[in-house]
Amino acid sequence: MNYLSKLNPEQIKTVQEMSHNLWGADLSLEDRYQKLINLIEYPGPILTMSGLYDEKGNLVASLKRYKLSLRCLKKVIPIVGLGSIFTHESFRHRGFGKQLIDIVLNEERQLGSEAAILFSDINPDYYQQFQFLKLPALSFQMMVPTLPKASRLTLAEHDGDDQRKLIRFYEASFGPKMIRPYRSETLWSFVKESNFTGNDYILSLDGQEVGYLSATQKGETLFLDEACYPPELDQDFLGLLRAEAPKMGFGTIRGWHREGQLLSPHKTLLARPKAVPMIRSLSEFLDLEDYPQKSFWFGSLDHF
Repeated sequence: MNYLSKLNPEQIKTVQEMSHNLWGADLSLEDRYQKLINLIEYPGPILTMSGLYDEKGNLVASLKRYKLSLRCLKKVIPIVGLGSIFTHESFRHRGFGKQLIDIVLNEERQLGSEAAILFSDINPDYYQQFQFLKLPALSFQMMVPTLPKASRLTLAEHDGDDQRKLIRFYEASFGPKMIRPYRSETLWSFVKESNFTGNDYILSLDGQEVGYLSATQKGETLFLDEACYPPELDQDFLGLLRAEAPKMGFGTIRGWHREGQLLSPHKTLLARPKAVPMIRSLSEFLDLEDYPQKSFWFGSLDHF
């Protein structure tokens, strides 16, 4: 088998054609390909694709790899994200997907990545053979009438010009021991273009901006893609959602559960069967046994 660390646009289009039935439900093949090329063109590059080919030049297996960063205590470390791991149906059940993952992980270790992450949509147990650790994957649901009736917060739509402000709110919302993705301005834009179709809102207290909400509304359900604000304003934030519900027309709130946030006895937690975050250390710096699983946070905006 021949390994290619970086596929060219023509090879990427072949992968898109072969995998379209799996992952192309929401977009046409051409739109899906163009969106991927737009993301690959981000500086860095942040996103590339790697693959295995047989001696005749036929695609055997491929995956996406993301150059990301993780804030671990006071240090920001380089990591790699693995996604869209695909083996052509003619070559399945012969270990080629495993071979490609092993090659990429070894290459990333040599390039300086200190950890690897992925989101499993099928079977997290498969990735444990690569020493990936399964992290908590919980979603939540709340009904608007159960939320507090009072709030000191106000909401205004974000104009989108100052991403650095949102990054500051994002960083300030975590405790010092929480391990989470680190986002530069470029990574922030990349994440939003990859995953986000909703709106950003600025949260204010007595005229002072204190946080933000990224949310997507689908019918009568508001999906909280991300909410970052000082922990002491948690109940005010819940009250704000209740106040905004009649104006925006939602009665149910859903999202990915973040430990210590949206504290309510009426919050229902549900195990998430897909998009299960998993992490593997590639260096001595990050010893996963040193950290409780609840110390890690990967939100829906980080999903790839």
